[in-house]
Amino acid sequence: MVRSRFVARAKKVKAVGASPKTAELGEVYFRQHPDRRYSACQVTWTDEKKVEILALDWLGKKPPTAAAIAKSKPLVLDHHSHRGREYRIFVEPVPHWSLTLLGKLPPVKQYRERTLSYSAWTSAGSQRILQSRWDARPKRERAAFDAAVDDSGALTVPLGGTKHEIPLGTSTLVFTQKPASGSGMIGVGADEKIPWKELEKLGRLTEVRYSGSDSGFADFLRRHRMVSNVTWTDHGLRKIDLGETGVSKLSVEATGKPFELVLGDVVDWLGIRKIGKSNVRVFSPLSGAGTLLWLTEPELPSGIVGLERLSRIGAIQLRSASLDRLERYEDLAELALTGAPGELVRTDSLSKLAGLREIELRDFYEMDVERFPDRTALEQLASFEMWGLKKAHADVLKERLTGLRQLKLGGARTDEWIAVNANNPFRQWGEFDPKLEKPACKAFKAAMAAAQSKKKPTKKAAEKILHTFIDAFTKLDAKHGLDTTHREDVYEAMHTIGSELPNVSKSDVDDFFGAWVDF
Repeated sequence: MVRSRFVARAKKVKAVGASPKTAELGEVYFRQHPDRRYSACQVTWTDEKKVEILALDWLGKKPPTAAAIAKSKPLVLDHHSHRGREYRIFVEPVPHWSLTLLGKLPPVKQYRERTLSYSAWTSAGSQRILQSRWDARPKRERAAFDAAVDDSGALTVPLGGTKHEIPLGTSTLVFTQKPASGSGMIGVGADEKIPWKELEKLGRLTEVRYSGSDSGFADFLRRHRMVSNVTWTDHGLRKIDLGETGVSKLSVEATGKPFELVLGDVVDWLGIRKIGKSNVRVFSPLSGAGTLLWLTEPELPSGIVGLERLSRIGAIQLRSASLDRLERYEDLAELALTGAPGELVRTDSLSKLAGLREIELRDFYEMDVERFPDRTALEQLASFEMWGLKKAHADVLKERLTGLRQLKLGGARTDEWIAVNANNPFRQWGEFDPKLEKPACKAFKAAMAAAQSKKKPTKKAAEKILHTFIDAFTKLDAKHGLDTTHREDVYEAMHTIGSELPNVSKSDVDDFFGAWVDF
């Protein structure tokens, strides 16, 4: 399931549903993938808080048998930068709903020491598919990847009026129309032609973020199929054809016009931005089956055609989410929506999605709660989780969804709290760090009040407002410890405050942040 960027933190969501079955030692679980193949994993160790699973090398067109598992071996990864490690991970005790229990079988392999890696149940199967795709690549592509290391030389490429030395072992390139800074970032003009042919010599290149309108980028991706992660913005094109490429993760902007996008058969993640009122048509060999559609829009779009078999949808920054716009996705199994905060309407439409198994909602303080389907209308639903809602709505949902395999509700707020804090960016900290939420919200509220004062602050006063804001988080760090994600939230909030200060530029905020922040 796609989750917010807070996923790495320990969650503080209260479980109110029935206790689901936890995995037991020796159990083998299997899962079917969008290409109709099956993969399997086995539980190798358990305790109350986590279990260890081993991905198996078995891959078949039919569900596995006990005899097939007995002949299988641990999955050994050597795709991309993996160098022969067995894929063994810690996961949560409850298996993902997409896995089916085959039975408790003798261990494929026993281990004295525990793994140090953590991931999700579904990653075992995902890694099996990635390895199979790697094995299917031409030997020359795999050899070129292995041969290209950082000390194997560099390309000299003229771009943006400058000659750039690009190490042959480079894995990520960013072509930006903004001032470039940092390794792998290159400033280019909007219409500048990129020497794509020369860049094909970068054998380990797997990610390219390109801002520009050079249609030769698509030709480059067809020739350099090792590139799997692509972001393409500011292209101004009505049609992009990536059908014969190796792209599996794609983020692209619609153009504000009718827009066509052709995908290959390995796209697992598709992000589309700036859809607005555009009519978007996507041509996908599997009509979106197995693809996660990720949206960053103020409302759920109604104009995407060609992805009718989507099984997963995620959207953030929603102001209004009319759920009747999801009815065309009859195979939808996983839904994750985050408000800005936002409003949920036509919630009764969820009952028309017969295959819906998992729902995750965040920051929706307004919703058609009386029209929300009850447990009997959501027969396949295994998991419902919501954070950031009205307390009265939480009471209704708890009553209607009782009996689910997994039901978690948190962040239930009073109307008074919502009136004061609904648009405070630190309201989400309560989900993972309750002790930090109140002082963080207070610091932001005070800074915004000072910045929006009728008496416009001088540049010196503006600097003091920002410094006082940062001081509050420096104290929080000293008392509780802040991590990288906290730092990112503070950075974004500081820019929000800075945008209200007439004498402070974005570069000023960046300079202040770099000078003052020590956490």
